[in-house]
Amino acid sequence: MKYTAAVFDLDGTLLDTLEDIAGAVNRALASRNLQVYSKEEYKMMIGHGLKHLVKTAVKGTCPDLEEDPGLYTRAMEEYRSFPCENTSLYPGISRVLDFLSGRGVAMSILSNKEDALVQIITKNLLKDWDFTVVLGRRDDFPQKPDPASLIDIIKAMNVQKEKVLYIGDSEIDIKTGKNAGITSVGVSWGYRDPSLLSSEGADIVVASPEDLIELFIEEEL
Repeated sequence: MKYTAAVFDLDGTLLDTLEDIAGAVNRALASRNLQVYSKEEYKMMIGHGLKHLVKTAVKGTCPDLEEDPGLYTRAMEEYRSFPCENTSLYPGISRVLDFLSGRGVAMSILSNKEDALVQIITKNLLKDWDFTVVLGRRDDFPQKPDPASLIDIIKAMNVQKEKVLYIGDSEIDIKTGKNAGITSVGVSWGYRDPSLLSSEGADIVVASPEDLIELFIEEEL
């Protein structure tokens, strides 16, 4: 196989986390009588981590609260209380993970979501598969699209960059792959429009999880 490893983004790629994220932030905003948002509005805000999401949510209406640590703390508390209540794997993802595991493809997860939340959610919903590294936002790594964390994961997987696919749903993921010098795959079922992924320079854009499997099957022919 040309590709022997896959690194996945989490939100919008493996898992549909939108409802739980939106609910947590909206409850935090409502506690201060601030404007809340629809799930569709949150789609374009997600991708930089919860702290950035809270800042974005208040920027237009109450910019004085952008740096308020209490609001972020409340949102984090709300999310930790209900991290997986309405979160699930996208249809077809379990088959992708089963296929890759069965073929011996090394897998890891890299997210801008706070690492504590990433660990909780993956242990609850992705425990049936083995991942070499599961990494969320931590203070010892700059967050995506800086490539440092992705490069470190590839080293831990002990594979050459040319044999890795980095798979995600946002322009942040595409930029991360580009910055790390590896092939980037944009998925169309997440929180960004596929045209945005193409315009950001995604090497490949797939329409369904089945298409991810085809990438590895084709390389075996």
